[in-house]
Amino acid sequence: MRSEDTAAAVGGAELQERLRFERAIAEVSAMMVGIADDDLEEVIARALAIIGELQELDQITVHLLDPESTTTDAAAQWRAEGAVTGDWESVRDLVTRYPWSAEQLYAGRPVVVPAVGELPPEAAKERADAEERKAGAYVALPLFSDEVPLGAISFISAEPREWRDSFIARVQLFAETVAGAVRRRQLRREARALDRVERVIDEMSRRFVAATDVDAIRAAVNEALALVCRDLDYARALILRLLHDAEALELAFHQGARGSMRTGDRLPLTSVFERAGADALEDTDPFVVTRPHMPPEFAAVWEEEGYRGLLVCPLHIGGELSGVIALVARQERFSSRQMHSGRLVQQLFATVLARLTAEIERERAFDELATLKARIERERDYLREEVRGSLGAPVAESEAMQQVLERVRSVAKTGATVLLLGETGVGKEVIARYLHTLSARAEQPLVRVNCASIPSELFESEFFGHVRGAFTGAHRERRGRFELADGGTLFLDEIGEIPLALQPKLLRALQEGEVERVGDDRTRKVDVRIIAATNRDLHLEVDEGRFRADLYYRLGVFPIEVPPLRERSQDIVPLARIFLRRHAAQLGREGLVIGSREADELHRYDWPGNVRELSHAIERAVILSTQPPLELDLPVPAETPSVVPPHSSKKIRTQEELEELERQSIEAALVEAGKISGPGGAAELLGLKPSTLRDRMRVYGIPSPRRR
Repeated sequence: MRSEDTAAAVGGAELQERLRFERAIAEVSAMMVGIADDDLEEVIARALAIIGELQELDQITVHLLDPESTTTDAAAQWRAEGAVTGDWESVRDLVTRYPWSAEQLYAGRPVVVPAVGELPPEAAKERADAEERKAGAYVALPLFSDEVPLGAISFISAEPREWRDSFIARVQLFAETVAGAVRRRQLRREARALDRVERVIDEMSRRFVAATDVDAIRAAVNEALALVCRDLDYARALILRLLHDAEALELAFHQGARGSMRTGDRLPLTSVFERAGADALEDTDPFVVTRPHMPPEFAAVWEEEGYRGLLVCPLHIGGELSGVIALVARQERFSSRQMHSGRLVQQLFATVLARLTAEIERERAFDELATLKARIERERDYLREEVRGSLGAPVAESEAMQQVLERVRSVAKTGATVLLLGETGVGKEVIARYLHTLSARAEQPLVRVNCASIPSELFESEFFGHVRGAFTGAHRERRGRFELADGGTLFLDEIGEIPLALQPKLLRALQEGEVERVGDDRTRKVDVRIIAATNRDLHLEVDEGRFRADLYYRLGVFPIEVPPLRERSQDIVPLARIFLRRHAAQLGREGLVIGSREADELHRYDWPGNVRELSHAIERAVILSTQPPLELDLPVPAETPSVVPPHSSKKIRTQEELEELERQSIEAALVEAGKISGPGGAAELLGLKPSTLRDRMRVYGIPSPRRR
C-alpha cells in the first residue's frame, strides 16, 4: 500500500474514533441534564462505562472533594470485565494518600503516567500503591469549575500505555462535562442551604418578636436553639453567659443531643479558649475550636457521640462581652456558608439576650415586694398552731421517751439533719414539731411533706415549684416546699417512700442548697433545716437497692429512734387522757374519765398502731359513750394465748420457756430465709409483720441477717 493510502487510512480511523467519542460526549452530556441531585453519582457511573469501553481502559474512578473539608471520597467507578487492576473505590482522602499527585492536581496540572515505574522519587506513595493494585499506567485529571476545585478523575490501564495528546484532549473534555454537572449540583445545594438559613432566621425573628415577658423570651430562645440544631445541621446548641466575677462561663440554655453539662454548670474561660488565643472573645467574629482542644468537661460525651468541631460565636451587649453561643458539629472544618450563618445567628441572639437581660433587671426591681408577699403567704398557709403543734411537748412519762427527748434537746439548737425512725403512728411528726420549736428557727415555718402521697410525675413541682406554662395545667407560678421552708425547717415524712429514680434530684437539692423550678433556668438558694422520718429499715432498703446509700448517709447525720407505744407503757394513760379531753370537747361529751378499769384495759392491749391507734380508739370510745363511764371498744388481740385445761395432757410451760421457744423459732426462720421482710422472708414464715419481728429481735438481742 502506498504511504499516501496508509496515511489516509490512519486519518480515517482517527476521524472515526473522534466522531465516536464526540457522540459519546454528547450522550453523556444529555444524561447529565436535568437529573436529580441524588442521582448524579449513578449517571456518572453510566458515563464512565461508555467512555471506558470506547477508550479500551481497565478502570475509571471519580473522587469528589467534600466542600466542608479537604477530604475526598470515591463518588463513582467503572471497571472493565475481567480487569485485574485493584479497586480504587475504597480509597479515601486522596490528598493525604497521594501528596505528590494532589499537589499537581490542585495546581490544575494533569498527572500523566505512561508506566508506573517511571514515577519520580517524590511519588513513592503513588508508585507503591499503583504496583499493589496492578496498575501499569494511568492519567489523573483535576476536576475544576469556575476555578473551584471539585476533585479528580483517574483513567487506568493494567499495562503500560503511551497516552496520546488526542486521548488527553478527549478525556479532559469528559472531565469538564463531569465537573460542570458536579458544580451545578453544588451550587443548587448551596442555594438551598442559604434558603434554609434565611427561613430559620425569619422563624427565629418571628418567635422573638412575639415574646413579651421573661418566660416567653426564655421559651423563644430554647425554641430558636432547637431550630438551629434541626435545620442548620448542628448536633447541639448552647448559650453560656459570662460570669465576670468568677472568670467563668455558666450554661444558661441548651438544645439538641444530650451532653455532660446541665443548666447552671460552669466552665473556666481558659478551659475553653486557651488554644484560641487570649483575646479570642474580644473579637466579635465567630471562631472554631476543634476536637483536640475541647474542654475536658466535654471529652467523654464528644468521644462517644463523635463530635469534632465547635463554632464559638461571642455575644456582645452594649459593647461588652456577655457570653457565647457554641454550635456543636460532627466535622472539624466549617464552610464559609456555615460561618456566615453563624454570624447571623450570633447577631440575632445578641439582640434578644439584651432584651432578656433588661426584662430580668426589671423583675429584680420587684424582688423585695415579692419576698414580702411570699412571707405573708407562708404565714397564711402555715399558721403558728401548725408550726408549733397542738400537743406542745411530747408526753414522756416513760424512761424510753425521756431518752428520746434528751436526744432531741441536744440536737435542736444545731443545724444538723435529723432522721426519725420508728413504726407507723409512734408520733414522729410530734417529735419533729417539738424539735423545731426548740431550734433557732422556731419563728420560721415548719413545712411538712408526706413523701408517700406525692405522685412521681409531680415530685419536682411539689418539692421545687414550677413556672407558669411549665407543663399542662401549670396555669400559674408556684413555689415548692423547699422555698416555702426557706429559713425554717422542712419535715420529710415517709422519706423511704420516695421512688429510687427521683432520689438523685432530692439529694442534689439537699447537698447544694439550691433548687430550680420546673420550666425555669434560674437557680434559687434556700436555707432549710431537714428533719426526715421513716418507718422503714433504711439499712435494709439500701442493701436491697431500693434506697440510695448517698441519700441515706446525707439524711442520717443524727438518727433518733422513737420507741413503739408497747415499749413505753407509762405513756399510754397520759396520752389517752389528752386525747379524751380533745375529743370530748369536740363532741360535747362531759364527765367522761379514764378510771383504773379503763387504764388496765388500755395497758393489756398491744397497740400495733401505736399512738395513732390510741387516738382513734379514744375517739371511738367518746362517740360510743353517751354518758359516763367511758366505753372502750378495743379489738380482740390477734394472738391470744390459748388456755390449757387443768387435765390436759400437754406440757404446761413457764414464761421463760415460752420466750426461749420464741427466740429459737425466730433464729431458725432467719437462718432459713436469710432476710427479715419480703417474699419468703422470716416475717412471712413466722406469720408476723416485719416491724413486729424486728421489735422481738431487739428484745431477744438477735442480730439481723446482714450483720451475721
